[in-house]
Amino acid sequence: MDEIERMVRVGLKKGIKNIAKELLCSIGMPWFLLQLYKAGRKSGLLIFKYHRVSSSADKKEYMGMPVDVFEQQMVFIKNNFKIVPIMEGVRAIREGDSDGIYASINFDDGYMDNYLYAFPVFKRHNIPATIFLTTDFIGKRHAFWWDEVFSAVSSGHIDREKMADAANGELTGKKEEEIKYFIEGLRRKTSGARAAELSQMLGWAEIREMNKHNISFGGHTKTHRNLCLLDDDEIKDELIGSKNIIEENIGQNIKEFSYPFGRFDKRVQSLVMEAGYECARTSIKGINDKDTDRYALVSIDTGAAVKLSHLKMRIASIFLKGNRRKQCPGEIMRF
Repeated sequence: MDEIERMVRVGLKKGIKNIAKELLCSIGMPWFLLQLYKAGRKSGLLIFKYHRVSSSADKKEYMGMPVDVFEQQMVFIKNNFKIVPIMEGVRAIREGDSDGIYASINFDDGYMDNYLYAFPVFKRHNIPATIFLTTDFIGKRHAFWWDEVFSAVSSGHIDREKMADAANGELTGKKEEEIKYFIEGLRRKTSGARAAELSQMLGWAEIREMNKHNISFGGHTKTHRNLCLLDDDEIKDELIGSKNIIEENIGQNIKEFSYPFGRFDKRVQSLVMEAGYECARTSIKGINDKDTDRYALVSIDTGAAVKLSHLKMRIASIFLKGNRRKQCPGEIMRF
């Protein structure tokens, strides 16, 4: 079995798991677990991680969520949790606040659709959020390599999103040359493969406007490379360079950081602290409490949760299983 076939099987297994989650949601499991957690009077912080919001379900973008579903999720989160900026949530749980469960809304990368579709929802419902910017691409049209993988996957009988997830999950630990080689091979093997369309990224005008309306911004490096694969000087350039350019353009101190791909190790974590960030978010699944390392904040990846029920089950899974900490060689934490 070659690598692509193996990834297809991984995608199919995820599809079966989603069916099981739908069944559990239909019998009220998420509501029951939420009430149980609240009854325990535990203080916690749920961080919801998004990437893109599209105009409709017909607009197929990798990691994109239709705006109507996104708004349903925002209303649900606001009705069930106290939505706060990420740093406020971190302070609240560290101080042992017993008011219940806090929530923070995050977007990674800085796509223009965050402004076009998510921002109006935030304003309509008075919801704060944090967008983590990859600064080398601000104001530009760009195709990230994970979008290239998604575009190279055939739109035939295999679920493109699941197959792309399986492939990209493996590629995050690879060097740029290896990723390029894989994508070229995928295009040769996949009928109907096409190049990714360039996506418009947020510009400084949009960033400044959102910043005036309860939207904060954090660092996500300059180029979105896996920091664990870089040497110390390269990491410092990615961390400090991105932080400085955001601060210069919005006139505020940047305190929050999001690890590209959620990957970090002790060396990377130490350099994030040295760069002046006050917290950092990973892609480890879980709910944060007073004992959570603020440089290893856990989160809920919304991914392709194209139904409100999908999000409810992801939250329920966290309450049921607790935090899921996966460790890879070199102590790299991965999603």
